[in-house]
Amino acid sequence: MSETKSRSSTRAKLRKIISKAWVNCIEHDYPQKIINGERALQACFYHRLKLAFGELDKYPKRTIFVEPKLSFSNGTRCFPDLVVCDAKKVIAVIELKFLPRGVLIPREEKKLNGGLVKDISTLTKVASVLSAKKDEMGSVDMTIVNERYLGIKNKAETYQISTDGLLVWAGIYSKSDDVSVLEIPFIFKKNEYFGGRNWLEIHSLTEDGAHPTTHQSSSKTMKNVCAE
Repeated sequence: MSETKSRSSTRAKLRKIISKAWVNCIEHDYPQKIINGERALQACFYHRLKLAFGELDKYPKRTIFVEPKLSFSNGTRCFPDLVVCDAKKVIAVIELKFLPRGVLIPREEKKLNGGLVKDISTLTKVASVLSAKKDEMGSVDMTIVNERYLGIKNKAETYQISTDGLLVWAGIYSKSDDVSVLEIPFIFKKNEYFGGRNWLEIHSLTEDGAHPTTHQSSSKTMKNVCAE
C-alpha cells in the first residue's frame, strides 16, 4: 500500500472512531440528562472517545488532551476543547458546542449564537498554520502546554501536526424552524483556510419530545459529492 493510500485509510478510520464516540455520547449520555454544560459534554465525549480507541485491536495508543494550549512556532496560540495525538503528532483538533435549547443563528439577530465565533476562530488558527505549508504531506512544529501542571516532566510536550490533520466540529443545538440555515458544511465553509483541509462536521439537533437527530459531513464526503 502506498504512503498516500495508507494516510487516507488512517484518516478515514479516525473520522469513523470520532463519529462513533459522538453518536454514543448523544445516544447514551445525553438522554440520561447528565450533560448539563459544555464541560460535562467534554467529559462524556472524552470518555466515549477513549472507549472507542480501546475497542480496536492493535490500534496505536492515543493521547487525548483536554483544553490544552497549542503554541506554534510562528507565535499562533489557541485552546481547543480536545486534541488527539499519537506518539509524535497531533492527529485531530476538536471543538465542541453545547446549545441544546439554542440555535446556531437566532432568526432575529442573523448572527452566530454564543461563543461560536471564538470556537470557529480556534479551528481557523490551526487551519491557517497548516495552510502556510505548501507541501500537503508536511508537518508543522508546535508544543502542547498544560501551564497548571506541576510534577514529573512538567515541561511543554513537543509535537508536530500533520498538514492533513483532522479538524473536527461537533455540536448539540435546538432544531431550527428554518432547516435551510444549517447548510452542510456549515462551519467549514466559513473562510478560505478550511479549503483543502481534512475536516469532520457533526450536528446533533434537539427538539421537544424526541431524541436528537445527528447529521454529519466531512471533507471526504464533500469531495465525493463534487465528483458526482
